[in-house]
Amino acid sequence: MTLRVLIYDDRPLTSDGVAGLLTGEPDLEVVGTAATRSQALRMLHAEAPDVVVIGLCPEGAMDAPFVRELVGRILDRPALVVYTPHPDQSR
Repeated sequence: MTLRVLIYDDRPLTSDGVAGLLTGEPDLEVVGTAATRSQALRMLHAEAPDVVVIGLCPEGAMDAPFVRELVGRILDRPALVVYTPHPDQSR
């Protein structure tokens, strides 16, 4: 079974890096990357991913309230993976 993955991070270098790492995995298919909230929500419904990978940056667009909103909209799917940079690496 191939898992469909959506990556949401407002830092292109980071989202491209995560996509590059996941693309080499035989059981994963990156269905897209989103850099804004509206893109993430649109792609969530259009692509129906099994997993959403979110970069959580305290000073950026990926804040905890939005993660709660996203979880509220996805019901029982997809799985959610949240990562955050080390404070010295967030910029």
